[in-house]
Amino acid sequence: RCPARDSVFAALRAAGLGANVHYIPVHLHPYYRERLGTAPGDCPVAEAAYAEIVSLPVFPQMTDDDVTFCVDALARALTDAATNPAEAPAFAEAVAA
Repeated sequence: RCPARDSVFAALRAAGLGANVHYIPVHLHPYYRERLGTAPGDCPVAEAAYAEIVSLPVFPQMTDDDVTFCVDALARALTDAATNPAEAPAFAEAVAA
């Protein structure tokens, strides 16, 4: 979990890493909101986790170099987010890339 998820995500994408934001809480999916009337705030722990989780690439063909690239990019992104939070790439810009 990462409180600076948006800036870390944007930095990972800017570095060319296929990071993603996944696992929107089920109660926030449109189907459940429309059918069951669920809303933000109904499951605060799930929502807090969703706001802080970044999914990193994981696949069987990953080489040691791929893993090193991911680790290095994540370390840089976390360091940048901690030391220069205002200078991190915008989340929306990274999603559009």
